[in-house]
Amino acid sequence: MLDEALEPALARREFQMIGPIRAACAEAAWLAGDTTRTLAEAEARLSDRRSAA
Repeated sequence: MLDEALEPALARREFQMIGPIRAACAEAAWLAGDTTRTLAEAEARLSDRRSAA
């Protein structure tokens, strides 16, 4: 479900929506014990932030 929310936000470059969605994705991965995905989501968020600057 979070991936479905992320796709249109990325397509429209809505950074005010991308950040919270990425954070939720990272948290969901962390709670599931998926450290690889947690790190990937956190890194993607940082990359998104750099793109917005």
